[in-house]
Amino acid sequence: MCSNSHNSIISSTVVSRSIASVTTAMMTPKKRASLIDNTMAQYCTLKRSRESIIPSNEITKSTSDSSASSSKRVKVPDPATSSVRTILSTSSLEKQDVICPYDFLESIINEYSSRKPPISSKPLHENEFLPLTNDHVNAFNTEVVTAVRTSDLETLRKLHSQGQDLRCGNRFGESLLHIACRRSTAQIVSFLLNDANVSPRIKDDYGRTPLHDACWRGTPDYEVVELLLSKEPRLVFVKDVRGHKPFQYARREHWAGWIEFLGRKRDLVLSSKL
Repeated sequence: MCSNSHNSIISSTVVSRSIASVTTAMMTPKKRASLIDNTMAQYCTLKRSRESIIPSNEITKSTSDSSASSSKRVKVPDPATSSVRTILSTSSLEKQDVICPYDFLESIINEYSSRKPPISSKPLHENEFLPLTNDHVNAFNTEVVTAVRTSDLETLRKLHSQGQDLRCGNRFGESLLHIACRRSTAQIVSFLLNDANVSPRIKDDYGRTPLHDACWRGTPDYEVVELLLSKEPRLVFVKDVRGHKPFQYARREHWAGWIEFLGRKRDLVLSSKL
């Protein structure tokens, strides 16, 4: 279900957003500042893609003839005959290739679904995502973006108290929560979710949710992901426009850590209610 596709996932977005760029000379200072911020975000995205060690292969679903593939993948133990805890064993992870986080998720969901289907396995419908409005785009400015990127909670609180809409986002649909999940701290993410009541049920123009961005980080931040899943566990299986789910954005070198995290926090995924 997962494959080494970190570069291919991010490259096409950078290109499409570059084509959408317009001349800044005729823009107002506010719009120009927003565009500059968007351009910097594109640069950082491209830089990250070039630094990634994962080859750019397309993500493909496992098929019945996957045994003939040259990819080395460890079969997920059958929950009926082998405990899922075996996957979490440090010694077993050292002795074998690490499985994809979604193979692990499917194994624990299958193990527990006979009791009551978890909420994460139910689809998050399109009409449940909040749309980006013109007001959200107009409220997106350099000051609030800088506060999020520099993890300046004091300034963010001040802006919020002054009426700044923290649900704002740029014209590509990238919200403050997207930015915080990819570039800031769990403290900022918690403030947006719990104090400013920003919904995690939002997507950018590429179909990515804040959970996609959280899994995209160069270094995993498990607390950020836990905050998102505690609000909306169904984000786990939301696909972007090319069919990629959040943990498919994670680097292969981090799979073992994500599996260990999902094993410890399985109740977030196996919850039967929101």
